[in-house]
Amino acid sequence: MKYLIRTQFTAFLVAACSLLAGGQLMAQGTLTGSVTDSETGESLIGVNIVINELNLGMATDAEGEFEFTDVPAGDYVLEARYVGYQPYEEEISVRNGQVTNVDIEMQQGTSELDDVVVT
Repeated sequence: MKYLIRTQFTAFLVAACSLLAGGQLMAQGTLTGSVTDSETGESLIGVNIVINELNLGMATDAEGEFEFTDVPAGDYVLEARYVGYQPYEEEISVRNGQVTNVDIEMQQGTSELDDVVVT
């Protein structure tokens, strides 16, 4: 009798964990995109793409593209930064089991750096 109860309890735990793990996998999506120069349309290589809320970041590849997989479903701010261009921010929504695509056109710009003192 004790063996039967243990077996049933173990089967229940395995089923519950499987459902929870499956739910977690379903609650994720994919975020893809590309980054180009807004004036020339050329792909930008090595642009820093960041989702601060998730502590995720990467750089665009040789085609100016990026892909985050297994992103938890939710609303985030996507940031793109590249030397010589204005910072870019966009609110995005990642949905369960879906691919969200963001095409970013960055505008050239300048930014001032702090003074450097050489001694």
